[in-house]
Parts: sequence; structure tokens; C-alpha cells
Amino acid sequence: MDGALLVSCPCDLAEWRKHMQSIKGGAIWERPVRSLSPLALVDHVPASAKIWLLVGSDDQIAPSALTLAYAEALKNRNVAVNVTIAPGLGHNILLEPVAIERLKEVASAIDAGR
Repeated sequence: MDGALLVSCPCDLAEWRKHMQSIKGGAIWERPVRSLSPLALVDHVPASAKIWLLVGSDDQIAPSALTLAYAEALKNRNVAVNVTIAPGLGHNILLEPVAIERLKEVASAIDAGR
């Protein structure tokens, strides 16, 4: 992997499920899942990778704190990480101009070998 763009990432699955339990309720958030948590897999991200993270400042589903915790874990492994917290945006931002711009940035950087 050379790089990745994660948008509205519930980057710490255990904390995200606790968060969802607190805002949505229901037993579903207590059931086991086989999903992989980016934070749990941070040691498998190559130090040469470049990671871009994008989250809305008003994201109530995957709060920016989850993104920031993942970014910190990546930085602690000397992985290049670029975090954008998009002001005034919520969770569904994949087609927002800022997401398209970040995707172009990722593609350009990877293509240029940066």
C-alpha cells in the first residue's frame, strides 16, 4: 500500500461501537462483530505509507476524536498522515468538494511518489 484516504472513519471500532450505543441504544452495539478496526491494525501500516484522513467537524456518527486518535497512532509509528477536519460538515461527506479535493491530492501524491 502506498497510501489511503479514509473519510468519516470510525477508526477505533470498539470506541465507535460504544459511541453508537450511547446515541442510538439497542443491543446490536453489544453483539460481537468480525469487522477490522483501523486502530487495532495500525502496526501493519507500512512506515512508507501516506495516509489522508477526512472527517466533518459536525460528524455525530464517527466523531473527529476517533480520526485524531488514529492519526496520533500512525504518527507514533512514523507514518505520514494528513488530517482534515472539514468545518460545518457531518458524516455523509464522500461527495463533498473537500473529499474530491483530498482524493485528487492523494492520487497526485502517490503518482508523484511523494
